[in-house]
Amino acid sequence: MLQNIFMYPRNHNTNETAKEIARKYIIDSLQVTSGLHTTAQHFQPLQFLSMYEGQSVPTGTNIIGIIKGKEWGTPNDLITVVGAHWDTVNFTPGTNDNGSGVAAMLEAARAIAHSNCRPKYSIIFVAFDLEEVGSQGSLVFIKEYLMQILKSNFPDELGISRFQGAFIMDTIMNFNDTVGSQIFPTEWSLALPEVYDEIADNQHRGDFLSMIYRRDVDKKMASKFQYHWDKSTMDSRFKLSPFPLRLTAELPPMEVLADHLNFLRSDHSRFWYMNDSAVPQTLSAVLMTDTGPYRGNMKHCYHSVCDGPEVSLYSNPRSLKFLSKITQVLTDTLGDMSECQYDGNANQNSHRSNFIKTNRVHARSSAFKHGSPLRNLFNFVRWMHTTGAR
Repeated sequence: MLQNIFMYPRNHNTNETAKEIARKYIIDSLQVTSGLHTTAQHFQPLQFLSMYEGQSVPTGTNIIGIIKGKEWGTPNDLITVVGAHWDTVNFTPGTNDNGSGVAAMLEAARAIAHSNCRPKYSIIFVAFDLEEVGSQGSLVFIKEYLMQILKSNFPDELGISRFQGAFIMDTIMNFNDTVGSQIFPTEWSLALPEVYDEIADNQHRGDFLSMIYRRDVDKKMASKFQYHWDKSTMDSRFKLSPFPLRLTAELPPMEVLADHLNFLRSDHSRFWYMNDSAVPQTLSAVLMTDTGPYRGNMKHCYHSVCDGPEVSLYSNPRSLKFLSKITQVLTDTLGDMSECQYDGNANQNSHRSNFIKTNRVHARSSAFKHGSPLRNLFNFVRWMHTTGAR
């Protein structure tokens, strides 16, 4: 995936052909390789339309695959979402941002589907489009897809309490244990002084996956992932660093959101705060990231032409192993949260620990053979405080 599909720009302005190839690959992987119930959700952006003045508004495509649990379609289901955006900014190959996140999502889906796991609760895998233009794909997915599922199972009320949450994987492959390789911005150290102290004590090494969540809202999900990370016997050099933010379930004041701007730079923020009548309550979500532009080579390759396999994959052989551990822990966590049941007398734990070693088959697409993001983010924060947002 990382060497052949996620090494070309996937942007609606600069490389429609490569984006179409990637779209077909993701659909093939979910539908053909993994056998999931798969659909493509085509949409146009709901916000920030002024940025397209004088030009056509792009059409985005969310690609959704479902592993239906025993309780699918009933009020007893406890749905978990795994999401990763598959688009890129102009001209960047996006191998790390966010080929790495999509690869982990697709491999987790394949691993669970190819195991003998029969989940009690359902898992929805979704590749979001147009994340780089204000997280438009996740906005549409929540409003027009996820909420419809929850409402259909709960005719008298929204089934928010039956939604376990979303794991968002965004830029997760950059491992760098060199002294001084990790930057910790000032606003981060103000919000998370304890985390800063730990990283400083470790001589600012970028040897960890950060797990960003709201301390009192998303803790249950974060704890599940932490448990399986600690349980994993894969390379102990790879660390998990919790980033527990003091953000509430209720929409915080504008100044508080502005202080946390860099913690809202992905699709998880759409689950946290919608400020929309269609989604009256917050949804739990956890962001997994290697901190993007604040580590090693990505300090200059983030959203740049050098975020390709040469830098993001080949420059450090540990990066792929780091991504493998993240994928394995994600798979184990999903097996736990969906309450997988196993055929026969096989040992449950042994199957979980070998999920991603099973039937290494990958989809091959036949087609393959032949405004600034930060400004959009600030506009998003302003939108969240717009009265009567729809």
